[in-house]
Amino acid sequence: MSTKRKCAVALMLLLAGGAWWWSQHRGAAQPQLQAGSSPESSSLAGPGAPSPAQLDSMLAEGGRDALAANAAPEPASLSAPVRFRGVLRDEQGRAITDAWSANVRLSDNDGFVRRSTQNVRTTGGFTFEGLTPGVYWYEAGAHGYLAQSGLVDLAPPRTDVERDITLVRAPRVLVRLTTPTGAELLPSLHTERKGRFPADLIPFATRERPGEWMTEIYGSANNPVGIGHFWNYGPEAEKLAAGVIGYLLLDEPLPAFVSLAHYQRVLRTVEVLPGQEEVEFILSFDEVEASFGNLHLRAVEAGRGTPVPSVSAMLFGPATLNADHRTDAQGVLDGARIWPGEYDLILSASGFATQRLRVRVEAGGTTDLGTLEFGPAVQRSLRVEQSGKGVGELRFRFGVLDPVTREFNPFRSSGLRARQDGTLELSSFGSGLYVLRSENDGRYPASMLPASAVVSGNVVVDLRGEPPSEPQVIEMRTPVHLVLDCGPDVPAQARVVIVDDQGLESARVRVQRGGPIGVALCEGSYALTLVAADGSVLAEATALLEKPVTRVELRPRR
Repeated sequence: MSTKRKCAVALMLLLAGGAWWWSQHRGAAQPQLQAGSSPESSSLAGPGAPSPAQLDSMLAEGGRDALAANAAPEPASLSAPVRFRGVLRDEQGRAITDAWSANVRLSDNDGFVRRSTQNVRTTGGFTFEGLTPGVYWYEAGAHGYLAQSGLVDLAPPRTDVERDITLVRAPRVLVRLTTPTGAELLPSLHTERKGRFPADLIPFATRERPGEWMTEIYGSANNPVGIGHFWNYGPEAEKLAAGVIGYLLLDEPLPAFVSLAHYQRVLRTVEVLPGQEEVEFILSFDEVEASFGNLHLRAVEAGRGTPVPSVSAMLFGPATLNADHRTDAQGVLDGARIWPGEYDLILSASGFATQRLRVRVEAGGTTDLGTLEFGPAVQRSLRVEQSGKGVGELRFRFGVLDPVTREFNPFRSSGLRARQDGTLELSSFGSGLYVLRSENDGRYPASMLPASAVVSGNVVVDLRGEPPSEPQVIEMRTPVHLVLDCGPDVPAQARVVIVDDQGLESARVRVQRGGPIGVALCEGSYALTLVAADGSVLAEATALLEKPVTRVELRPRR
């Protein structure tokens, strides 16, 4: 046999062997799910690899580090990018293509998040391209369904993994409002208020019976509160019967307590049992009207006591008491018919420092703030820099710091922006202590920040006394990532509160069940508290952030 023929035969044998090896490993690694099959009962790995159920068990027992320890070594020749794809299906195995919203996202071991490149809402399918091999945490959800999360093994030799995810219908509770005579309440409110929709009546659900106030309610009535969301608009809301003001989608199975609040003041609470699909709240128009509160104050010039007229009052909560509400010629403000609850109150007048207060408007009475003194505004320039160079176009949030108690009152409604050259002007502040923090601080998911993002941490700014000879510098730094492991048993709507070594809150992050939480922060020491929706403390820990990525386990106490 000639040398050329021998080489050809050897090449054919090599190709045949390679094809056999590829079919054995690739085929074993990627069995496809049949429609409606359960992710937990399917295998995505080759012989000897842990199943999804085993992965979840390992996570519960030893955390994500146990997964890394159990992972097979990754040969350099097999570290090709991986594709992960599948379809969201309902309990009957049908693709979910009619949900109002739907999404799937993946988190790696460092809390870095990736979103599907395929439009999940319109197709029901999801695709992730170019993934680094390893173990990932997925989160899948669709409007009207309970969120599903778990682990998926994308370690070598897998290169194209297909897995369908089954979602279960979320408990839905219709909310009906009627008067004691059996009539619908909303038309009465709508007419008496001259066409204004009564968005101040907010249903919510909790695991435990709430107290008199639910201060978690803020902003839109559709924000998550307790263990669910309230919806009064959208495709499903348009189909509701007369008298039903909307529906609650719960994050957990029934039983639960469903309440009706007038902004933050709880008016009614009922227990909803498994199988119950509707609740009815009976209250009169007069009862709703009696729940409104009033706000009273008198504005005077500091040191002189003369009235300050035309002070504009803005209340930031779910609604805004607009600038038409001003103090009269005697400096008196009487704000009537204000929804009961907590607000950021901003008082401003030409030639005076703006005052910012956190107030609670009591129900059925007058909240009297007494006499407030208005002094001159402090003019102060700060410098935003990184390594001695100005950094512009950054946004900052701020709050007031009490010099005696060190209590920090951050304002959710206000922000500042540095100029292009890094100058940050403070022009309407009064004498006092303030805290500034970049909007990038505490960002979750941290991986959604651009690579050029910088953070400031909490910076105390003292506007008392004479200004310094040189502008105070706000030093921007490259963020480090705090990755939290809260385990699979964390309750719905739990949060992690992160406090720096100054005793000031740096971030407040909503927790996902089991998946890693990546938060962008400055280097330093932090106290971490896992808090349930009702405010109870579930776990506490400390963290010293010195490396680009620091992992901390913060799981509920058993």
